[in-house]
Amino acid sequence: MLRNSAASVVVSIALVAAMLPSASAETTIEPAGYGSHRWLRNPIIVSLSTSFASPPANIRQGTDVRAAAQRALQSWSDAAGIQFLETTTSNEKISPSNDGDGVNLITVSGANAAEFENSDAPARTRIFFDSGGAITEADIALNPAVEFSDDGTFGTYDLESTFAHELGHLLGLPHSGVIAATMQPRQAKNGLYGLPAFTQRSLSVADVTAVRALYGEQSTYSSISGRLTTNTSGRARSIFGAQMFAEDVSTGGVVGSSISSTAGAYHVDGLSAGVYRVFAQPLDGAVPAPYSRRQLLRFAQPTDPFTSTCERPLKVPTGLLSWAASGAAIVSERLALSRPKPN
Repeated sequence: MLRNSAASVVVSIALVAAMLPSASAETTIEPAGYGSHRWLRNPIIVSLSTSFASPPANIRQGTDVRAAAQRALQSWSDAAGIQFLETTTSNEKISPSNDGDGVNLITVSGANAAEFENSDAPARTRIFFDSGGAITEADIALNPAVEFSDDGTFGTYDLESTFAHELGHLLGLPHSGVIAATMQPRQAKNGLYGLPAFTQRSLSVADVTAVRALYGEQSTYSSISGRLTTNTSGRARSIFGAQMFAEDVSTGGVVGSSISSTAGAYHVDGLSAGVYRVFAQPLDGAVPAPYSRRQLLRFAQPTDPFTSTCERPLKVPTGLLSWAASGAAIVSERLALSRPKPN
């Protein structure tokens, strides 16, 4: 069997402590900094473990594990235009971080318990990629210490929602700052507010925008990019670690998000032609970005809080690959930054 020693990324979604939607995500990044990764092959072969047929006791009896995985695969296939080919394997354990085996494994086996030591995350996705950033392998494992179901059983995680989130990571997507997104870093248990937690089964517009930015025909979609700055003591200063949102003016819905770089640069890709309003706010919570762990801590604890509104919507035409609002002067016209009033 082909062995593949490559850099890897481990991404997981967090347990919502005491069933409250305020727990932050646990994220381990290997190496510390990484950018966008994507598959260059289509179709992608995924191997469903034989553990699907005999799931462990943490999966509610009667749960159709294969059907839940297949529905999640179909959702991302429809959004990204990628075909998944399913195979079955007797493998139950995902590859170690330093030695991939070339098999894209999805497993619910208890053999992966060691991957969740000191972690209550419902699942984990490990991604291997080559020196050019192309994904060469991705493995998904469920945490055998937490409970799952497909029927909304109180106190369990919805299995299809978990699969949908992890398959987004398999395709190369990081966590999203859009709270309605399947890729947002929190998953509630069934029964929160007396309701089944099925929402993340369905991809949001922000999820679709993000995945087609990676896999869509670029001439079909547009992007908004720019640089976020503020004036401090008469000097322009880049704002690092801001969460940027693009809102579709026609619907009022958030359709994409981005995190500003050390230079204040941001971009939201995969957009359809339309009119958008751009907002910025400090990053609040553990949303992974293409920076180091030390920088991520700076994201979560901004030293220069700010709020923003968009004075004029941005009109983005079809097929324009980059509608750039770059430069401090242009951005200051588009985004009105203000410091919060003291209490």
